[in-house]
Amino acid sequence: MKSSHRFPLRRQIVWGMRFFTILTSLAVGAALFTLSNQYVRANSLQAAEFNLRLVATSIETSLDSADALLNWASIDSTVRRYISQENINGTQTIAAYEAMQEKYYSSTLYSHILRFFIGCALGIQSGICVSCHHNFDVILF
Repeated sequence: MKSSHRFPLRRQIVWGMRFFTILTSLAVGAALFTLSNQYVRANSLQAAEFNLRLVATSIETSLDSADALLNWASIDSTVRRYISQENINGTQTIAAYEAMQEKYYSSTLYSHILRFFIGCALGIQSGICVSCHHNFDVILF
């Protein structure tokens, strides 16, 4: 019996199975690619949202710490007495400087604040202590 087909039946079945396997593999691969792409996109958005929340919380905490430090400098009795008096002695200078230095170094913002200055034109700075006899400002650099 002679086959009227170009290819024998066996060869057609093998090629048909190969073709079906390739199409099925491509369809499954495309579906998995789409699903993984959606997962990666959703995961990236979630990670970005989490990081933004973390940064916002860090900024809020830092602002609260800076506000607390500024409020302390404006109400601390040792510093106010030092800045508001006309005749300053060495003991008052050292006490005011030590109070300011202790608060400055214990602040959570210590590594971010370049200079902590209390006074007007002259005043108390981190590492330098100078008297001032006017209304005073508190500045963080």
